[in-house]
Amino acid sequence: MKQSQIEAYVGLLKDYNEITNVYSKSAYDRLGFHIQDSVCLAACIGNSPKQILDLGSGSGMPSVILAIQNDQSEITAVESRGRKASFIKDCGKQLGLANLRVLNVDANTLRPERLGRVDVVTAKAFAKPLDVLTVISKIGLKAGKLWIPASTTQCEDPGFLEKYRVHEAKWGDELYRYLTRNLAEK
Repeated sequence: MKQSQIEAYVGLLKDYNEITNVYSKSAYDRLGFHIQDSVCLAACIGNSPKQILDLGSGSGMPSVILAIQNDQSEITAVESRGRKASFIKDCGKQLGLANLRVLNVDANTLRPERLGRVDVVTAKAFAKPLDVLTVISKIGLKAGKLWIPASTTQCEDPGFLEKYRVHEAKWGDELYRYLTRNLAEK
């Protein structure tokens, strides 16, 4: 069922993209990688009752994939661009993802009382890793774990390594890397 939902999501993405750009057509050759990266991230986070906040959800990766794979978790996708937020909402309806909520707002305007408890924050292609910490500080999140899909270069950057731990996970033939941080750390 989950694989068929992911395939349906990819179909929705490509169909919607013919009308309104939500994912670069020139990056279609990397779409499989980004889907698998999101599936791997979902596995790393684990499918248990958690509140997951995805900053800058864009075309729904990882938020839609997290909602499919981690059906015991509640996913809040935050996307400031209306067309992308509408696409994610539409995916949630068409794929029957009752655990997916979409906020069409700028992440910088969020407040903890609007969000409630947050156990996990994800930020794929939202901002530079150090800038993500600034936004989280503005939001006022002081608990939970942050996961940022990262490149090899980012994972080797001493500036990032002062603030983050590197988590590596093999999925299929690919090695995926994530910068992680416990938000309670100073």
